[in-house]
Amino acid sequence: MVSLCASVKSITTHMHPLYFHLTVTSGAELSVVQYPQDINVSLNSTVLILCEFDYPDKTINYTVTEVYWRKDPTCNQPALQPTTSTSDVQKSQVQIKTEQSNKFSILRLDNVQLNDAGMYFCDVWLIFPPPGRHKCGSGSRLTVHGKELL
Repeated sequence: MVSLCASVKSITTHMHPLYFHLTVTSGAELSVVQYPQDINVSLNSTVLILCEFDYPDKTINYTVTEVYWRKDPTCNQPALQPTTSTSDVQKSQVQIKTEQSNKFSILRLDNVQLNDAGMYFCDVWLIFPPPGRHKCGSGSRLTVHGKELL
């Protein structure tokens, strides 16, 4: 037995002599696009990763969205936090800019180090209108190359 808790927007059935196909939709899905997918930089470089999100239901005039950036290995990791101190010049600096009204978020990493290499994910949560939902971007792989030996 299957229970549907969300409001159902449409149900479509297709009958065929060999099978029965049922499609249930609960409205438009949250769309999340993240790029670039692959980033190769040198040590101490600056990296920008863009996340664009949209809720295709144009009848909704007001939304509340939260965006989190996560690192390795999946989108279930704790969220990255912006750097609050610049005292350690050997450490990368994290900045996050999100504009809900323009539906984008940018993760900026300054002074990247070898340990910054890995996968970065944009995790978008649509809080309002209900039902709440979330979706992760496909990820951006960051590769950091050390200094070349002379």
